[in-house]
Amino acid sequence: NSLFEERIIEFAKDIEDSAKEDEEYFKKYDIPFRTYAAYTRFEVTYIDDELISLSLTYYCYTGGAHGMTYREPYNIDLRSETLLELNDLFDAEGDYKSIINKEIRRQMAEDPDRYFRDSLSTACISDNHPFYFTDGGIVVYFDLYEIAPYASGIPEFEIRFSLLELIMRYPTERDEKNG
Repeated sequence: NSLFEERIIEFAKDIEDSAKEDEEYFKKYDIPFRTYAAYTRFEVTYIDDELISLSLTYYCYTGGAHGMTYREPYNIDLRSETLLELNDLFDAEGDYKSIINKEIRRQMAEDPDRYFRDSLSTACISDNHPFYFTDGGIVVYFDLYEIAPYASGIPEFEIRFSLLELIMRYPTERDEKNG
C-alpha cells in the first residue's frame, strides 16, 4: 500500500508544481490560465492466495485540448512479495511475444479503423510490456497515441490463457483451477 500511496502523492505533487509554475508564467504574460486537474483510481483485476493484479490509472488535465490518462499495472506474487513482469510468466524457450503479437493483430483486424494504419502490421510487445491478469487470461495494453488515436482510448487486448498454456510457467495453480 505504501508503494501505491507514494506513487499517487508523487503524481499529485508533480501536477501541483506544474500548475503553480504555469500559473505564474501565464500571469506574467497576461494569458488566461485554466485550472489543472488530477485524478487517480485503482482497479483490482484479479486476486487469489498467490497473486494480486491491479491497475492504477492517472488522469491529468493541464490546459490543453484534452486531458491525458496513464495506467500502471502491478502484478504481485504474494508468496515471494515480488512484482512480476510479462517475461516472468513464460518458459525461457517459449516464444510468447510472437503468440501475443499475432493475437493483438488478429483483434486489431476486427476493428481496423480504431487504430493507426501502420500499427495494424507493426504493433508488438516488449519483454516488460504492461499487462494485468483477469480470470480468463492476461490483458496487454498500449498507451494513448501509441497505436491508436486519442479517441480510441487505451487499447487493451485480452490474451486467453488457452493460447499461452503450453509455455506459461506462472501461475500454474491458477491455470489448473480456471482451465
